[in-house]
Amino acid sequence: MKPLEELWARIAEAAEESEACESVHLVGGPVRDRLLGRPLEEVTDLDITVLGDAPRVASLLGWRWGGDVVVHERFGTATWSPVDFPVSVDLVTARKEHYPHPGALPVVEAGTLEDDLRRRDFTINAMAKRIWPEPMGQLTDPFGGGEDLAAGLLRILHDGSFVDDPTRILRLGRMAVRFGFRADTGTNRLLHEAIASGVFGPVSGERTRAEWELICAEPDPPAAVRWFAAAGVLGPLGLDAGGDRGIRSMERGFRTAFKGEREWNPRIALALLLTGGDTSRAAFSLGLRGGAAARLEQLAGIGQRLGGPVTQASGEWSLEAMLKGSTAEERAVLEGSYPGAKNAIRQYENEVAGRPPLVTGDDLIAAGMRQGPDLGNALRQVREAQLRGTCATRAEAFAMLQLPDIDGP
Repeated sequence: MKPLEELWARIAEAAEESEACESVHLVGGPVRDRLLGRPLEEVTDLDITVLGDAPRVASLLGWRWGGDVVVHERFGTATWSPVDFPVSVDLVTARKEHYPHPGALPVVEAGTLEDDLRRRDFTINAMAKRIWPEPMGQLTDPFGGGEDLAAGLLRILHDGSFVDDPTRILRLGRMAVRFGFRADTGTNRLLHEAIASGVFGPVSGERTRAEWELICAEPDPPAAVRWFAAAGVLGPLGLDAGGDRGIRSMERGFRTAFKGEREWNPRIALALLLTGGDTSRAAFSLGLRGGAAARLEQLAGIGQRLGGPVTQASGEWSLEAMLKGSTAEERAVLEGSYPGAKNAIRQYENEVAGRPPLVTGDDLIAAGMRQGPDLGNALRQVREAQLRGTCATRAEAFAMLQLPDIDGP
C-alpha cells in the first residue's frame, strides 16, 4: 500500500484547488486509533471533515486521481473510493445537528469544526487532526478526548446524548469491550436513566440491527453481549429470550464452531443467543419480518430439536438422515448450541456429505425402473446400505435391488 501521506497530499491539493475550503481534518476513529499507537494503514474507512464544500473536494479527487465518487448534495457529504488505496474516504461538510425528537434522525446545518466534533458519540471519537492547510497534523481536542483515552474512559459529550440517539448505548458496550475501557460515572448514570425511560422505543429495528452487525464484527461478540446483559440492555431490545443459557451458548459457539474455522455472522450469533427462547420479540426489535423472522426462529430452535440426537448418533447413516439438506449456517448453530455435536458434524461434513452414491436415479431408470416413489425408496435403500457398510459396490447395489446393471462392467 502507498503511504497515507500521499493520500493526505491529494486531499490537500483538491481542497486548495476547490477555492471553497478553509481547512480539512481527519476525524473520529482513525485519530483515536493513531493516539492509541495503532497503525493507520489498517483502517479501511477514513472520515474527513471539510470546512467548506466537501462534495466539491470529493469531485476534484475523483476527477484528478480516478475512483468512484458518490455525492449527497442535500447533506453536504460525499464518498471517494480511490483506485490505488484500499480505503473508503467519507468527506463531510462541517455541520451541527439537532434531533427533533428522541430516536429521530438528526436535522443538520452548516457549522464549525467544534460543532462537527460535538455531534459525535464519545469524547475519544471527538478529536481531529489537520490535513490542510499547515500545520499538518495539528490536533483539535475541545472535549478532553485525549485525557479520557489515556485514562481508559468512555464519556458522552452531553447529558441528552443517549436520548437523542439510543444506538449510542450499543456503541458504548461495543467500544468498552473492544478497548477494555469503562464508562465514566456520569455516562454510566445517564445510561441507566435512558434505559429506564424506555429510550429504545422510537428506534427503528433497522438501525438497531445495523449496530448489532457491527457488534458481531468485533473480535469477541459474546463479551459485548455479557456487557449488555450486565447493563440491562438486552431486555429492552428483546434479546434476552434465551437468558443466561443463550449467552453461554453464544460463548460456546464462538469457541467451538467459529473461531478460526467459520464466519461469525449476526444471524448465527442471534440464533445462538436466543437458543430455546421466544424469538418473535427479538425479530421485531431488529426489524426482521416475514421470511427473515421465520429463518431466525428456525435457526434458534435447531439446537433444541437436533442437538441431542446428533450428539448420540450412531453411524454414518444416522448422521445423514438428520443432517442431509442442512446448510452450513444451520450446522454452525447446532454445533454452537451443543458443543458435543462438533465431532459428529465434522464427520458428516468430511466423510459423509461428499461421498458419491453407488447408484443414481438415472442408473435405476436405465435398468427399467420408472419415476415415482419406488425409485426414491430404492435410492434411499442403497444409500443406507452404503453408509451402514453392507453394500460397497455398484454391482452389489444392483444385486440388492434385483435389477440388471446394463451399464455395468
